[in-house]
Amino acid sequence: MNIFNPAILILAFAAASSLPARGAPTLMENVHGYTLVGDRFQTFTGLVFDLGKVVETGDSKALHRKFSDAGVIDGRGRTLLPGLIDAHGHVIDLGFEGVRINLTGTATLKAAQDRIAAYAAANPDRLWLLGDGWNQVQWNLGRFPTARELDLEVPDRPAVLDRIDGHAKWLNTKALAAAGIDTPKPTGPNRNHLWRRRFVTRS
Repeated sequence: MNIFNPAILILAFAAASSLPARGAPTLMENVHGYTLVGDRFQTFTGLVFDLGKVVETGDSKALHRKFSDAGVIDGRGRTLLPGLIDAHGHVIDLGFEGVRINLTGTATLKAAQDRIAAYAAANPDRLWLLGDGWNQVQWNLGRFPTARELDLEVPDRPAVLDRIDGHAKWLNTKALAAAGIDTPKPTGPNRNHLWRRRFVTRS
């Protein structure tokens, strides 16, 4: 049984394609290749490339005859796949969009607060308010939003709002209490610097 290990061949292909022009193409033979031609699935045992571009795929022996001056890389029967680009979707989040506060595109903190307040008023029975999409950089705050600023719009129940990149959360006092988070403001001569460093500049 052939071991599925496309990574080795992809690395070999990348290394070979980065070489300076040699005046002749390169044939990667003895592979189990899979690709698409238009909407048709295609298998091949050989692939010819030149200057980083695929010239032709097909039967290794036939390509060997056609490109007799080509340099040869032996794929040793491994699997060869097209380069895979990381395009992915968070499908479950798409499903949650209908029950979350969408703060995407809000240009100011006030605009975000207004949107939060409107959602809270329209959904008085939700025990928790969840949302995402805020971006304090677009708000030109020079800092992250605070629990107190969220309390102004949602004082009566927990609210948790994810930053647009998912790497930070904005919680109100109710949510902080429910999570058991109680971080007192530092004291001492550097307290303001420590407070800003810990709660404002972290991204």
